[in-house]
Amino acid sequence: FVIHACIDTASKISTNDWKGKKVVLFSVSGAFTPTCHTNHLPPYLAKHAEFKAKGLDVIAVVAANDLFVMSGWARFEGCKDKV
Repeated sequence: FVIHACIDTASKISTNDWKGKKVVLFSVSGAFTPTCHTNHLPPYLAKHAEFKAKGLDVIAVVAANDLFVMSGWARFEGCKDKV
């Protein structure tokens, strides 16, 4: 499937781009929702270096929100190139 990238909203990401890579893809019900905002995303950000050290290539999250909300959430959370 193809999705819009949140950091660069002009870019699209296809699961084909991940062929041969180690990927963690998780979903949340919504950006900025209390549980997702405080319990679901932060552990992935906190363990980013640990995942990379173990050979993980990509950590990605999807939600029901549009790309503009997801982009705002990514900036607010400091995702940058981590998720």
